[in-house]
Order: sequence, then structure tokens, then C-alpha cells
Amino acid sequence: MMKVRIIFLLFFLITIFMACKDNEKEMYISQIDSLILKLDSLDYIANNEEIQYSSSIQETVSATIESIKKNYKNDTIDFSLAENLDNYQEIGDALLVNSANLSKVKEVIPKIKDNLEKLRHDVKFGVNERSEYQTFVDEETEKVEDVKEVLTYYLNTKSEYESWYDSLHPIVHQFEQSLQSNINE
Repeated sequence: MMKVRIIFLLFFLITIFMACKDNEKEMYISQIDSLILKLDSLDYIANNEEIQYSSSIQETVSATIESIKKNYKNDTIDFSLAENLDNYQEIGDALLVNSANLSKVKEVIPKIKDNLEKLRHDVKFGVNERSEYQTFVDEETEKVEDVKEVLTYYLNTKSEYESWYDSLHPIVHQFEQSLQSNINE
């Protein structure tokens, strides 16, 4: 009778241990699936981001500044207008530099997604060092958060400079037109 109790106790402990391992495995898989969904959302945003308006702004700023340089004669200029011209010129440069952030995001998302799929496979089938799964999940979580941060920065910066352009372009364009009309007179 004692042997039966010991066998039953061992069986019970093994069952509890296995159940805990399954719960832990399911928790990791759930975290990984959540990261994959988040990455898919970021990928959708990055790949559907409209960059034509920014490219158009860059071209317009460049052409307008070039026209002003061509038609401007060294004379006195209003300090406020000079400051607006400096800010206007900065818009094209900033949008160009910022576009690299979107490129980085688009480049790194497939790599992170591949790592997550491999990690999911490893966890599901118990491959590699099981005690390190949480560390691996944490590392991938950090990477996904970094992508989110860079994409958010890109979107905010792009929006800021586009609205800056919308407010400065009429002023600079009017100045450009006045220079051209002075040349034509």
C-alpha cells in the first residue's frame, strides 16, 4: 500500500511539474504572438506611409531656395524674412534625414519578425536552453519597442516639418515671386 502511495505521489508531482512547464510555455508563446501582432501593425503603418508629399516638399524647397539664390541681389533683408528663409531651407534637409528612419524601420521589421518566428518555434518544441526563453522574449520585446519608438519619431517629425512647410511656404513663395518680378521689370 505504501508503494502505491509513493507511486501516486510521484505521478502527482510529475503531473504538476509538467503542467507548470506547459503554462510557462504557453505564456512565452502568447508573449511572442503579441509581439508579432504589434510588429505587423508597425509594418503596416511603415509600408503604408505616404512619402510623396515629403518628397514633393523637398523638391519644392530646393527649387524655391535655388530660385531665390539666383534672383537675390545683395541688399538688406528683413531679419524676420531671413529667419523664415533659414527655417524653410531646414525643412528639406530635415525631411531628407528623417526619411532614413523610415528606411531603417522597413529594413529591420522582417529581421525581427523572423527572429520571433524562430523563437516561437524553439519555445513550442522545447529547443535550446529553456531557462533562457524569458531573456530571449525580453530582448525581442526591446527590439519591437525600439522599432515603435523610431517609427513614432519619424511620424512626429514628418508631421512637424510638413506643418512648418505649410506655414512658411506662402511667405517664402511670395518673396520668391517678388524677386522674380523685380528681375522682370
